[in-house]
Amino acid sequence: SQIQTDWLTSACSQTGIAPPPGELYTSHSLRSGATSAANAIGVPMAQIKWFGHWAKTSDVVEGHYIDPTFRPSAAARFFFGWLLGE
Repeated sequence: SQIQTDWLTSACSQTGIAPPPGELYTSHSLRSGATSAANAIGVPMAQIKWFGHWAKTSDVVEGHYIDPTFRPSAAARFFFGWLLGE
């Protein structure tokens, strides 16, 4: 995961993106962002858990990975719309 974090840090730096003060972007930020985006466009939780490699009975997804303020977007539909048959 450190290699992914290093890649993310480099990519953000090159594009002028910085985390909010006091926060860090790590490889888990990518996982949380993807999960939040998929959830925002209505991908069923069973599919989110399957593709995120979480157990069917895990509640960690809802409690730690999904940002409830994340809104549906064209980017979310681009990346995850296929899970809805779009």
